[in-house]
Amino acid sequence: MPTLDAIYSTTTELFPIEIRKKIFRRFSQNKPI
Repeated sequence: MPTLDAIYSTTTELFPIEIRKKIFRRFSQNKPI
């Protein structure tokens, strides 16, 4: 699976900041760093 950095970079291009933050928070909750 791609790393969180890769996912975050991809979502940066695909989604607005607000949506990207929501997605990143979900990843943070599901897979805590």
